[in-house]
Amino acid sequence: MFEAFYGLSGPPFQLSPDPSFYFGSRGHVVAHQYLRFGVHQGEGFIVITGDIGAGKTTLIRTLLEELDPSEVVAAQLVSTQLEASDLLRAVSAAFGIPTGGKGKADLLASLEGYLASLAIEKRRALLVIDEAQNLSDSAIEELRMLSNFQFGNRTLLQSFLVGQPELRNILRSPSMEQLRQRVIASCHLGPMGREETRSYMEHRLTRVAWNRDPEIEAEAFDEIYKWTDGVPRRINLLANRVLLASFLEDKHSVNRELVERIAHEIRSEIGGPHASARPSDGLSAAPIPPPSAEVSVAPAVRQADPDERDVASGVSVSISTSAPRPQRKLVIKSGEAGPIFCVVNDRESMSKMMPLLVALKLRAQLPTAVLVQSGKSPATSRARLQEDISYPSPHFVLGADAGSEAVQMAQVLTRLDALAEKYEPSAVLVCGEACTTLAAALVASKRRVPLFDLDAGLRSRDALAGQIANRQIVEGLSDLFFVSEPNAASVIARTGVLPDRIRLVGNLTADFIAASVGRAIDPMDTMLASGDRESYLSHLSGFGLMSLNDPAVLDDRERLGELIDTLHRVSEVAPLLWPMEAQLRSRIKRFGLLDELESERIALLPPLGFLRTIGMMLSAAFVLTDGPTLQNESCALGIPCLTLTEHALRDIMVEQGSLVALGDDREALLAAVSEIMAKGGKRGLVPEPWDGKAANRIAEQIAQALAPGETADTVNALAEAS
Repeated sequence: MFEAFYGLSGPPFQLSPDPSFYFGSRGHVVAHQYLRFGVHQGEGFIVITGDIGAGKTTLIRTLLEELDPSEVVAAQLVSTQLEASDLLRAVSAAFGIPTGGKGKADLLASLEGYLASLAIEKRRALLVIDEAQNLSDSAIEELRMLSNFQFGNRTLLQSFLVGQPELRNILRSPSMEQLRQRVIASCHLGPMGREETRSYMEHRLTRVAWNRDPEIEAEAFDEIYKWTDGVPRRINLLANRVLLASFLEDKHSVNRELVERIAHEIRSEIGGPHASARPSDGLSAAPIPPPSAEVSVAPAVRQADPDERDVASGVSVSISTSAPRPQRKLVIKSGEAGPIFCVVNDRESMSKMMPLLVALKLRAQLPTAVLVQSGKSPATSRARLQEDISYPSPHFVLGADAGSEAVQMAQVLTRLDALAEKYEPSAVLVCGEACTTLAAALVASKRRVPLFDLDAGLRSRDALAGQIANRQIVEGLSDLFFVSEPNAASVIARTGVLPDRIRLVGNLTADFIAASVGRAIDPMDTMLASGDRESYLSHLSGFGLMSLNDPAVLDDRERLGELIDTLHRVSEVAPLLWPMEAQLRSRIKRFGLLDELESERIALLPPLGFLRTIGMMLSAAFVLTDGPTLQNESCALGIPCLTLTEHALRDIMVEQGSLVALGDDREALLAAVSEIMAKGGKRGLVPEPWDGKAANRIAEQIAQALAPGETADTVNALAEAS
């Protein structure tokens, strides 16, 4: 009615969910990104809860529209007043399977056959159940049984359970123990804040060509927030009636008084809760909790310790929530801003963070940089690194290194959140693609702490799908993006991020390597210490240093035998040094290939520490690897690197650096080694931004982002603008 009067192309505040009006509030963005992660897993249950009108259905429909129907077949149940006997028939009908006259056994057979046919076509089935809090216990148990359908080792059906907060209480009951074990992710949508309420309204108005007619005064937005508590459906209800009243009174502006009057009218018509009551679709001016999107994951259930409780009040399992003990003294000066959390999870991320910690410390205007280790120690899984690298002691160790990735992620979510609550960090810095990195990003996003991604935009073609998904979700939550090369900047820009949030700074790993070269251990000392002949080092044209770890080859006797034959041919051109873990040596011996491998031209060395490895590389003619190991080091040092994969860890390594990707072409490998020994190969080509100064650039950019007047509000404004 009022649309034509105000020149709008359609109604901006319809009550029915419409993905085209989806608004990415901070809470909805967190939930959306996390649900994408859950869908990517392709199994188990995902639980989404929220109060009436919080935007659950819009969120789900937005997510479903993103799915490729050639990969995922989705069905939805909206009527959930069902018992077990009715549920199976309803699920079958939702997927378009005829149900007429069939008993339970026939229905199960038909459904399993249909789901198996999808698997054969390399498609997955997703079932979305709305208002799931209305399901009976027997119906939920029937759903759990359906999740048992397998095709080989592949789960045939994944389910979303969408409902009001009481669904969480239902799933906590003892009878739901078996289902809880299959919940891989859960989130709870809270209301929006004051500023987000205004942004939400302006977003919906803009979608229908709003040209500031009617003009909405700032106090009117505040009044709408006051009466709606930031709940989307309540906002739509009140805003729609306000625009109608403004039109009927022939006005072209909306003020606080008009909003208050209409709110009272609605309240008198449909009522509203008292301050202590649970939110409903009515209007309330009662205080509300702060905006949030509670997120949790559900690792495999284990016996709970006495001091454990549920993760993030979700439906998941018990893990320790006690705050981690500081590992070294943390001193926060009086009046100083909250510390900068630098989160690491393994040796690689620690190596990246070490030069940055130094650069941050040198800038007196910055808050204290705090090192947070997600596991026990970056050297525990590779104790040999202790020989020559002294890692700084972290301020906090979260201890997330036991159990599955889901368990570790849940531990980081809970324990880092406890740290964030206590110390109120100024920023969180993350790098890498681990699930614990994703957990740290979720904590920062939930607490509205600026999140800086230190190696954004990396897309290794050989990475696992889950690792790529982790990177994409972390990037979706980040506020500033530090990239190591132009290709990575292009990846981020293509997602719609504004250019002024992307910083081309170089490679932190190159900084770490540059700082380590002066301490590299002489290769002669390494050879003598290992008991091998130093004559390998005296070859006129040099030697090749190997690092092979591909289990697809090393765990297969036939393929390993073929590789050894190739290595012997390569060693005729250049002697090879292969530092080898004891476990791999035992496997080769068990295959009966150890004697065949060792020769006058191939030396098997014990595992080397980092500084010993750098020393060997500086004297090597080339490096031979079958994955990302030593690729960064080779390119940073300008040493030819031959990789037995189709792609490099980073495209710039091939485009500008010293890496050659050979795939499994053994003849190409022999030709490449011959060329290197004759002409030197691509030695000396170091990518332009890898000059060892990335840490200084990043520290300077962080100092600017966190300068007085340029803190989280500025970073968040950049994020919202994109």
